Amino acid sequence: MRGSPVVAPDETGWKIGRVLLGLWAAATPTTTVYRIAAGRGFDDAAALLGAHCAGVLVREDWAPYRRFTQATHTRSTMPDVRRVAAHLTTEATALLTLLRDPAIDATHWRAEHAIRPAVVTRKVCGGNRTRRGATTPQILASVLRTLDQRGLDPTDVFTPLLQARRALVAPALQTPLE
Repeated sequence: MRGSPVVAPDETGWKIGRVLLGLWAAATPTTTVYRIAAGRGFDDAAALLGAHCAGVLVREDWAPYRRFTQATHTRSTMPDVRRVAAHLTTEATALLTLLRDPAIDATHWRAEHAIRPAVVTRKVCGGNRTRRGATTPQILASVLRTLDQRGLDPTDVFTPLLQARRALVAPALQTPLE
């Protein structure tokens, strides 16, 4: 995600045992990364996006995103006109960024779409019991969703990895397609 010219982040709650944490999803047209973090604040977002994120953030109006001062901000359309008026001053720099660059989505639907399966999983299973139990599926979900976005067959990617004598990054995932 770091260095991507345009990224759509989203966050929701997640539990490990009885501890409430934050589940983050950051999505581009070709890559999705999930991260289970201590919470849903700026430090948690910065751990995923980089504290000095300078790309375009296609996001909702969650306050921690505004702390990415080097980024260009776009936000979702707010359904309630009164809320738009109330946030106009705060969000003025983020509004209508899509008009300057046709490659930017009008909403952060990409992140909403990416986080949806994890929200369903959380509602069904309630989260994870341990940190290790959370780490494995966050990595696996990130890789599987990215392979799907790039139109790659997981078997073609995982087979050489499982046969390798040392740890390596799959060639198909070494270079972002942005």
